[in-house]
Parts: sequence; structure tokens; C-alpha cells
Amino acid sequence: AYAMLLDSEGSVIRSLAMGLLGAYAMLRGSGRQSLAALQTTVLMCLLAAPHLAVDMGFALSVTATSALILLGPPLIRLLMRVMPVFCAEMLAAPIVASLWCTPLILAMSGKVPLYSVPANLVAAPLAPLSMLAGLAALGFMLLGLPTAADLCLRAGGLAAQGIEWAAHTAAHAPGNPWEPGSNVPAVVCSALCVLALSVALWWVDARRYRAVTHRQYLRVVPQTAPSYQRPNQPARS
Repeated sequence: AYAMLLDSEGSVIRSLAMGLLGAYAMLRGSGRQSLAALQTTVLMCLLAAPHLAVDMGFALSVTATSALILLGPPLIRLLMRVMPVFCAEMLAAPIVASLWCTPLILAMSGKVPLYSVPANLVAAPLAPLSMLAGLAALGFMLLGLPTAADLCLRAGGLAAQGIEWAAHTAAHAPGNPWEPGSNVPAVVCSALCVLALSVALWWVDARRYRAVTHRQYLRVVPQTAPSYQRPNQPARS
């Protein structure tokens, strides 16, 4: 219902298709294979609307979602060592999304936003409030309850103003944006830096996983390993 009220932009189409696939998987009880769902969504969207292949909004949306799926969990596990799970999840999402989208933003505009992570942290809890308040206002208007609709619109307007304030403040922050230009060397260099950081994060997470697994193995094996003894000799305690 919310998607029908918006323009048919690439990010909206991707979100709608992803949500439908996720709901279908949950109803079937077949698990939440996020990466496979994203791949299926991208394929279906491109077959239905081939022009999305050159739509930057669609590309940014897919890239950000891929970052959340592939790079989000390792970063969350590392951040959980120094902060609560909820804080780690909230901080990891804008970091990985901004990181992977940087080469595309640089190629598109020649600029790199420096304060996208704090701006997204402020906007993240306000966006669903604004969306739900707007949908509730629409429902009350259809039911003929203008007073309740007006209250919902006021609440949604406050949330939208908070998002606007965060965007305006980040856009006019000192040194923002960094403008290296949209030339090929700058874009290639940024992509290589993003790849190097991602590989380093995966490597650190994999190394920590192997260390934790090895410690668990050392604790479990002595309890489960069979005790062997030579024949005709008493067992040692």
C-alpha cells in the first residue's frame, strides 16, 4: 500500500519486490535466504523493467542492500565486542551501506559525503515513524475521521522535519562534501579501497570465528573423547 503511493523509482520497486519475496519465504517457512532473495529480486526487476539497469537509484538501493547482507553481519559481530547488540546493529547498517555506495556516488556526482553515517543514525528511527503516521492518516481520512488524520499528519510532519534537519545539518557540516571529482582514477581508487576494507573485515571476522571455534573444540573434545587402554591393564583414573 505504501509503495503504491510513491513514484515508480528504482529503489521503491526493489523494496516492494524484496518485501514480497521475504513475506512469501516467511509464509512458506522456507527460511530467509537474503542474498538469494536479493538476486531473484534484481533479476525479476530487470526483466520486467530493463531501464532499471541504468537507474542510479536502483543501483544504489541494490548496492546498499548487498552491503547489509554481506558485510553487515561481520561488522556487527566485531562491534558486539565493545557495545550492546542493538547499538552494534544500528551503527553497522549505515557504515556498510555508505561504504559500498561511495564509488557509485563518486561516479555519479564527483563528491563523497563525509557525514552520511551520523545523518543516517538520526534519520533511521524517524523514517518509519513518518511512514506509519502517513499511512494511518490516510486510513483515518478514508474512514471519515479528519481529526485523527490531522493528529497523525502532525506527528509524521515532526518526524519528517527531524529527517530534514539531519540532512541539512550534515550537508552544511564543515568540510562536507569532499570533492575528488568523478574521473576514472578517483572512482577506481575508491572501489579498490572499499574492496580492501571489506576483505580486511571479512578476514578479521573469519580469523576470530576460527579462534572461537578452536577454543570450543578444545573444551568439548576432552569430555567426549574415548579413553583407550591397553589390554590386561587396569584403567587409570
